[in-house]
Amino acid sequence: MTRASHLRELGLDAGADIAEIRAAYRALTLRFHPDNKQTGDRERWQRVRLAYEALAPVAEDAPAENEGIAGQNVRREHEVSFLDALHGRRVTFTHAGSVLPITLPPGVETGQRIRFPGRGEPGSPPGDLLVDITVAAHKHLVRDGLDLRAQLRLTWAEAAAGGPLAVPTPWADRFWLRYDRGAATEGTEFTLTGHGVRPVAGERGDLIYTVTLIAPHWASRTLLDELRLLQQADAPRADLEASLSAPTNHHQTPR
Repeated sequence: MTRASHLRELGLDAGADIAEIRAAYRALTLRFHPDNKQTGDRERWQRVRLAYEALAPVAEDAPAENEGIAGQNVRREHEVSFLDALHGRRVTFTHAGSVLPITLPPGVETGQRIRFPGRGEPGSPPGDLLVDITVAAHKHLVRDGLDLRAQLRLTWAEAAAGGPLAVPTPWADRFWLRYDRGAATEGTEFTLTGHGVRPVAGERGDLIYTVTLIAPHWASRTLLDELRLLQQADAPRADLEASLSAPTNHHQTPR
C-alpha cells in the first residue's frame, strides 16, 4: 500500500502532517479498539494500526517542532474475583493485544485505579493506561468496611450441643468456634477477630458470622417426642402468653 492509501485509512489527505496523523490515529483507536463495547471493530482497528505503523518511520524523521504532542490516557475497567481482591493476588489484563500482569493490593475495592505508565495512546510522552477495578460479588461473603459478614448455618443439634465447631475462613484455615450449649440462637453473631480484610498496613478487619438455624427435613417419632419434651421444658412463649392473658380492670368509678 502507498502512503496515500495509508493516509486515507486514517481519514487524511496527502498533505497531512505528523501532528494530524497522530491525532487521527488516537481518535480512530479510541473509536474502533475491541475494548470499546459501543463502537469497537477489531478488523477496522487493525487496519488503522497497520496504517499508522507504516507511517511511523515518517513520524520519526519529522522535524523537532512537531514533537511534544502528548498521548492521551486510556481508561479501561477490569473485574476481579472477590477472593483475588481480598488476598491481593496476581491477575492478568489484556489491552491492545498485550497481556499485562496486575498485582492487586490486598483488600482492593471497587473503584480503585491502577495506572500503567506509557501504555496509553502514542505521543511524546505517551499516555497512560488507567484500569478501574470492579470486585465481583461473593456467594457468601459480604464486605462491610474492613469486616466480612456471612451467614453461619447451624443445625438444631449443633446449636443445642454447643461448641467447639470448626468453621471456614477465607484465609485457608479453620477457626474453632467455642460457644455454650443453647447460646447459638437465630441471629446470634460470632466475631472472628482479625479474619476479615487484611491490608498491607493498618488495622485488620473481622469475620462476623450470623447464625441461621436449619430445621431438619425429617425426624423420627422418637426424636419428635424428645423435641416436644424440650419445648415444654423451655416454655418459649410463656412470657408472651402471660402478658396477653393478664387480667384487665374493667371497674369504673361511679359518678
